[in-house]
Amino acid sequence: MSSCCKSDSKNFSRLPAHTAAEGNITPPLRERRSLAFSRWSLPAVILVLLPKCPACFAAYIAVGTGISLSVGTSAYLRLLLVALCVALMLLNVFWLVRKVQMKSHFMPGLFPACKSQTL
Repeated sequence: MSSCCKSDSKNFSRLPAHTAAEGNITPPLRERRSLAFSRWSLPAVILVLLPKCPACFAAYIAVGTGISLSVGTSAYLRLLLVALCVALMLLNVFWLVRKVQMKSHFMPGLFPACKSQTL
C-alpha cells in the first residue's frame, strides 16, 4: 500500500475550509486582499479627488458624463458623496473592530448585542 492511501484522520490541513457542497465558497486569498484594499482605498481616493468648489464639481460631472448640473444641485450631490464616503469608512472601521473582537476576544463589552452573530 502506498503512502497516499494511508491517511491520518486527524490531519485536516489539506482539506478546504469550505466546500462547494455546503454552499460556502470562500474566494481565493488574492481576491479577498484586493477586495479589502479597495474597500478601504476607494472612499479615501474619492474624498481626496473631490473638489471643494461646487462649480468645479459641476464642471467635472459635465465633462465626465455630459450631464449639466446647477451649482446648488452639485453642492448637495457633493455633500451626499462626502457623507457616503465617510459612512463607508466608518463602516470599515466597525467591521475591522468586529473582526478583531471575534478572533481574539478583544474588547468583549464593545458590541454585547452581537455576540451570537458571526461575520
